[in-house]
Amino acid sequence: MSPGQPNNILISVIGVAGVVATLVISLFALHQVKPPSDSVLLEIASGEYSGDGSADWNNVALPHDWHRERLVRSQLWYRFEFNLSAVESELHALYLPVISQNAAVFLNGVEVGNGGSVEEPVARNWPRPLMLPIAEDILLTGKNELILQVLSDPAGRGLLPVFYLGKWVSLLPSYNFRKMLKQTALGAAVVILITVAMFLFFITWRRKESSEYAWGAATFLSLSGHSLPVFFQHTPVKPYLWEWWQHLCMGSTIFFMLIFVNRYFSLRKTRLEICCAVILTGAALLSLFLAASGKYQAAYYNHAGGIWGLCSLMMGTIPLTVTMTNAVGRKDISALYMLCVGTVMFILGVHDMLFVNGFLTRENGYLIHYASPLVALLLTAILISRLIQTSDTLEDLNRSLEDRIEQNSRELAATYERVQEMERQQLLTAERERFGRDMHDGLGGHLSTALALAESRLGANAPLTNTIRDATDEMRLMLDTASAMDEDIGMVIGSLRARLQSQADIVGFELLWQIEDTSPINKLGPGAAMSLIRIVQESVNNAIKHSGGDVIRVSVYDHENAVHLEIADNGRCVTLEREHGNGVRNIGKRAEELGASVSFDPESELGGLAVCVEIPSLTCS
Repeated sequence: MSPGQPNNILISVIGVAGVVATLVISLFALHQVKPPSDSVLLEIASGEYSGDGSADWNNVALPHDWHRERLVRSQLWYRFEFNLSAVESELHALYLPVISQNAAVFLNGVEVGNGGSVEEPVARNWPRPLMLPIAEDILLTGKNELILQVLSDPAGRGLLPVFYLGKWVSLLPSYNFRKMLKQTALGAAVVILITVAMFLFFITWRRKESSEYAWGAATFLSLSGHSLPVFFQHTPVKPYLWEWWQHLCMGSTIFFMLIFVNRYFSLRKTRLEICCAVILTGAALLSLFLAASGKYQAAYYNHAGGIWGLCSLMMGTIPLTVTMTNAVGRKDISALYMLCVGTVMFILGVHDMLFVNGFLTRENGYLIHYASPLVALLLTAILISRLIQTSDTLEDLNRSLEDRIEQNSRELAATYERVQEMERQQLLTAERERFGRDMHDGLGGHLSTALALAESRLGANAPLTNTIRDATDEMRLMLDTASAMDEDIGMVIGSLRARLQSQADIVGFELLWQIEDTSPINKLGPGAAMSLIRIVQESVNNAIKHSGGDVIRVSVYDHENAVHLEIADNGRCVTLEREHGNGVRNIGKRAEELGASVSFDPESELGGLAVCVEIPSLTCS
């Protein structure tokens, strides 16, 4: 971790906490149902209610939530009386910020309007606002009587809030804002969620190994499904199916989010996921059975929402804990942003569970839908960022793989060339051996026969006999050097010993040999071996002809990462030819072919000229 990273994490935590607090507080502030005071002529907050609208009127204070008071009824009648000192000749309106499920309004015995069908199936307006125009001739100066017939389907879900009487133009902005908040905003959120879900499914189709994108898309679709009943005023199916569908989508959203978080952080909790899937499936089937059953339907309506909400919250703590562990424990920035989303959803989910169970007023309606844009924005940004990082990583891996392939190709080509060279060398070696055998058995046999005939008829020292003997020795020398591949210099020079010894004995020279074990030299092949032999031959011949001495010493030894070959005599270097003649030039050329250096010392340890050839060994190549 870099030194500045803890500070960045702290700043991010503070920022995320600020975003969560701002969003939650803003949502509650936006859901204030009371319009501005200057637009209200009358706030109606208390009255009477009756079961059939004919007798037994009971006092009531608004908001009146049937669910909290356990009033299992399909309809209630409300009566309100109010006085007006004067009635202006302008269109007025009755504004109900929220109504569950529908209401028919009667003012001074005249039906003002309703929110849709009051017969089966009853129109579902919750959580839509309702605003009914009132003609100026209906309102009376003095006493007015207002009757509301509130209908609920399913039974026991009725809600009548504090409502307002005012001029149409004055109440219209509040009504439009509430309608935008409860319908337009939710519709836009659902469209965003579905669009993002399709995009994530497309990414999954293109990158099948990244399953977290599919689970993220499933989370978005399930959250969208939970919002769908809000957009239908006239239900295409039975009310209990709407209820069951919302419960199923709520549980599925948390379940899909749990799997998404596990996949995102590469956690394999198979047993936990299977257990949650089994519980979710069992709860869905049992709920559907209870909801469709006439005997248990009322109990389902009263308690299923609370049980589903509580279980969903409990299951929701699992992905929230995993995200928090990665955000705080592992200092993962993307997990911190995901924690922001999860915290907002958790807080709003707690609110929804509390009002479903009657602990909070239902005037605000479900709030978890409003987390949709934040969920879509942050999770999509996180997933796209991860996709980009993955793509960059893959590109780096591809580049690295291409470099490795190119390097391996070069190495393979070099290896192929070496193999080819080895095969050529093997062919050359085999051909050289065959040539040597043919030379030895063919030409060598003829020369040996010619030498024997010359010695028997002309004598051992006849010129022709000596020429044939020299040719035979030269052939043997070439055959010996032809096999010199990995041998050291001492062995190459040693092949000359017998011939040079006989040559020295004839002229009365003493030939001394000081050959030590030496390091191998680079590329000692037939050509190099022959060059070494020619250097020794030339140096010995030069000493015999021009030194005037009687001792020649041939030395081979290692010195400072080089093999030294030295031919010295005990004569005197009295002629320029010994240092600058053709023989010396030939020695220099052959040393150059070997990659060696040659030097001449006219005052050697023996007293005469010393030819010193320095050949680099393999240890310094």
